[in-house]
Amino acid sequence: MIKAIQITGASRQDRLSGPDFTRIRQLLNDDPSNTPFLVLSRSMVRNNIVGLTRALPGVKIHYAVKSNNHPAILEEVVRAGHWFDIASYQELRSVLEVGGKTDEMIHSHPIKSPQEIAEAVAAGVTVFVVDNPSEVEKFSTFADKVRLLIRFKVDSGAAVVNLSYKFGCTPEEVLYLAGKMSELGISYHGLAFHVGSQCEDSGIHI
Repeated sequence: MIKAIQITGASRQDRLSGPDFTRIRQLLNDDPSNTPFLVLSRSMVRNNIVGLTRALPGVKIHYAVKSNNHPAILEEVVRAGHWFDIASYQELRSVLEVGGKTDEMIHSHPIKSPQEIAEAVAAGVTVFVVDNPSEVEKFSTFADKVRLLIRFKVDSGAAVVNLSYKFGCTPEEVLYLAGKMSELGISYHGLAFHVGSQCEDSGIHI
């Protein structure tokens, strides 16, 4: 069983300083739960969004839904005017349910089934990520409706989770994939890369 507890009525100072654990404990004592629960502070989410925006001036932020798809977080991203990075049609639906728009999404999973592509395109997504010739060919039917980003590998040895071993073409393959897109009449939209999760080095070489 999943239980949601909404704490309202906190003062402005309480909202900015963090959750009121005294009130949370009281609520749990009144209605004991034997299952794990999540305490989520919308104000802290908003503060983090503001901080990231200030740290990356001129950058259009796309929140990765895969990191946490809780509706409250997605709603705060929409309210902040930011866009989304989705990796599945289900994530697309989750964003739409909180007021997001498909033309403000990037479908970033490098490997997608033909059905996944067709459903996303039908919903209005136009930007997708690819990293191999077979994936480029899947978009031939939608050549006039999509723009593709080519994902390539980077040196992410400083990351706790190195994703370059799993996704991304080599830098030498980028031009070949761009040429294949041109042959199929598909628009080239740019490059994509992932330095890995929990990366501890800001000086990654691309």
